[in-house]
Amino acid sequence: MATKNKKLVKKPKIETVFSGNQVMTILESVNDGIEILAENQNGLREEFGEFKKEFKEFKKETRNNFREVFDCLDEITLELKEIKKDIERLDQDKIERFEYVDLLKRVKKLEQEVKEQKTKKAKC
Repeated sequence: MATKNKKLVKKPKIETVFSGNQVMTILESVNDGIEILAENQNGLREEFGEFKKEFKEFKKETRNNFREVFDCLDEITLELKEIKKDIERLDQDKIERFEYVDLLKRVKKLEQEVKEQKTKKAKC
């Protein structure tokens, strides 16, 4: 009688959607996709490293160009100060013709340098 009172426990029926082979195929496909992503990531990393190097070189070149321009502007500024002093002296004293001609040459030279610098800047 002991067997009559016991309830029968039914094991749940397990339905399989995919067979074992199908699951392995899906996992292999996912693994292949992950490998492709990893390869692309490495390629991007290398390209970014090259870009960083190029950008650093560009930055260095730009700094050097600015230094050259500032040096040139300093020279022009000094020359202009000298010309201003000469003009003040002109106002105070009479000058000889050769001094006046020399002064005109210096002004024309400065104007030419400024024009050349503007042309170089425009090309950049």
